[in-house]
Amino acid sequence: YWVYSIGVCGAVALVSGAGYTQARGWSVLPTLIGCILGALASWSWAVYAFMNGGFNLINIVGAGAATGAALLTGISMSMALRIARARAALFADLDD
Repeated sequence: YWVYSIGVCGAVALVSGAGYTQARGWSVLPTLIGCILGALASWSWAVYAFMNGGFNLINIVGAGAATGAALLTGISMSMALRIARARAALFADLDD
């Protein structure tokens, strides 16, 4: 079930990440939550595999990449929120 949870977190991050790259306000929190849960699930799977004698370099690299994605998403979150607010203000000015 771990692998499926990693896949679901990846799918959530992928779909909401598409909106995140366009600075859509709705996409910021789902992207961050999906990345964090994906990193936690990846590290949990790596620890589980290591404890059962299944050490694999891909487990560690994948978990590290998921952690890096979560960190970069967290760092860029404030900027994405500012851009989303600016976009909303621009469209509000255009409607006037």
